[in-house]
Amino acid sequence: VPALVNSGLPINSFCFEGFLPLKKGRQTMMKKLATEERTMVFYESPMRLVKTLNEFIKLLPKKSVFVFGNEAHGLPKEIITKCDEQVRIPMKAGAESLNLATSAALVIYAASNAQTPIE
Repeated sequence: VPALVNSGLPINSFCFEGFLPLKKGRQTMMKKLATEERTMVFYESPMRLVKTLNEFIKLLPKKSVFVFGNEAHGLPKEIITKCDEQVRIPMKAGAESLNLATSAALVIYAASNAQTPIE
């Protein structure tokens, strides 16, 4: 939620779905979400992320999906290959990384601002 608040995306109304159902009700939920206008936030395990991304590509073709890896291991190569863009945040000498919430906020804010500049 801190990343979403600082992202610049519309947050007057958003939905947090957490983890999607594993099997029963998953396709029904995905189809319902395809019509969702609000900003959506999901969690997904690394083992199911490729499957979920493929489902999002089919059901949400005109919506943006941001995928963030954890601080220690990043994203597996098979997930990176599904992404259109890969972004790295330049760090000053001596700094190893930002935490995930901060990184997510910066990336989503930059993407949102590029689509609809803040005046």
